[in-house]
Amino acid sequence: MSLPNKQLRVAIVNRNYPPRVGVTGESACRLARYLEANHGTHVTVVSTRSNYAGGGSLLDPAGEVRLVRSWYDGKNKLLRLFSSFFESYFLIKSARSRKPDRVIVMTDPPFLQFWAAILLAGKCPWTLWSMDVFPDAFVAGNLVSSRNPAYRFLKYLTYRKAPQSLIALGPLQAQYLKDAYLDPIDSVSIIPCGVYQKLNEPTSKPAWKEENSEKIIIGYCGNIGEAHSVEFLKQVISHFDRERFHLVLAVYGVRAEEILRFAKEKEGISFLPRVEREQMHFIDIHLVSLLKNWSHVCVPSKAVSAICSGSPILF
Repeated sequence: MSLPNKQLRVAIVNRNYPPRVGVTGESACRLARYLEANHGTHVTVVSTRSNYAGGGSLLDPAGEVRLVRSWYDGKNKLLRLFSSFFESYFLIKSARSRKPDRVIVMTDPPFLQFWAAILLAGKCPWTLWSMDVFPDAFVAGNLVSSRNPAYRFLKYLTYRKAPQSLIALGPLQAQYLKDAYLDPIDSVSIIPCGVYQKLNEPTSKPAWKEENSEKIIIGYCGNIGEAHSVEFLKQVISHFDRERFHLVLAVYGVRAEEILRFAKEKEGISFLPRVEREQMHFIDIHLVSLLKNWSHVCVPSKAVSAICSGSPILF
């Protein structure tokens, strides 16, 4: 493909990308579409054939898509960790081989940031788009101790060479990363995950709203994983007033089966595979949690989505 003179070439790296579903892949696609439409940028997206359990909007892919092998899609933690190490290497290597002017590196799989620091430093300018922060998440998730020599060496290599710029989900996460890197970061942008434009067109009420129109609808819609408080959600499930409230559960993630088993025989609950974005405003109160040790390592994006829909949150 011949390109016009001086056309900027950007590569975006993430594990999932449309037409395969995934929330981070959706964000990457929207950025690629924006860069192409507003700046005439030639965008190459390097991804795998994987889907993300949390879903996302079905979008037509923007940019030129390059796929690498997906090693493992199961739930075994050790196998996931092992496969993500090699997936990350081949994703970064493939992006570098495209000889872009800049690589935007996201954080799924977990070792993308590590391999970017090794394979891109001094060879290609790169931007870190930090959805989650690795390898810090391994400590937050109790996979390893912060004093473990292997972890400390991994963290040193990851933060030894800073990217030229950073896209963070909030100002505190941005400061957390700037403090972690040994080199200064030239520029920082803030793009909160979960932001969307609320539709003005009225939408029909879903069945769970129609059938409980006299009740206050509370809902947990999204990931329930290592970073979230399972105990908080269990307490809500056990104690909310069934005469006044109705609970919508649309959960995925490593702790989802535990929650679904716990709530299975209880009344006043609608179990859904997902709540569509245009129906989010029918939930009166959204439940959100984040464990303290995960602060800045990841963020509760469902809180931002709830506020975008016009609903309050119980955090």
